[in-house]
Amino acid sequence: MTACPRCQQGEIKAMMLRKTKQPIWVCEECDAAWLNNEISFNSFEDYGIIMKRMGLPPLWSELS
Repeated sequence: MTACPRCQQGEIKAMMLRKTKQPIWVCEECDAAWLNNEISFNSFEDYGIIMKRMGLPPLWSELS
């Protein structure tokens, strides 16, 4: 288990964006997200912001 460096509570899950097949790592607790597996406090973005930038809805159902 990899603990989230942002909230220190959630687990980081390796996921994939359904529409683009791009890998993404997301904290189950605080929605911090990374587009590569270099997980750190200084490199996270909010999941919703990443999804909006890609033109996708910021929903967990967009992940697999």
